[in-house]
Amino acid sequence: MRSQINADRPDSPLSQGIVLLQQGRPELALPLLEHAVTQTPQSHEAHNYYGMALARTGHLQEGVAEFRQALSLRPYYVDALLGLGAALNQLGTMPEPSATCKPL
Repeated sequence: MRSQINADRPDSPLSQGIVLLQQGRPELALPLLEHAVTQTPQSHEAHNYYGMALARTGHLQEGVAEFRQALSLRPYYVDALLGLGAALNQLGTMPEPSATCKPL
């Protein structure tokens, strides 16, 4: 059974947060995406988008943690891998690719 908070419902906090991110308004997306993560802690998408909002509002360390949580739920999730790499790069702590990516 799918959670009631998902990206398929336009009125869900996750969907609304995604729209705000796409509109370039991450500060408004933060509380919606935090709610989505709280309500659906097993959603890799919720953690990824929350990580994006955090990173885009300057909360890079917290964003890294959310990207890593998304990856723990769904390894090789490309969006989370890209977000993690971008956030680590901005922090100046980008590891060598071999330390981050394992062979598929």
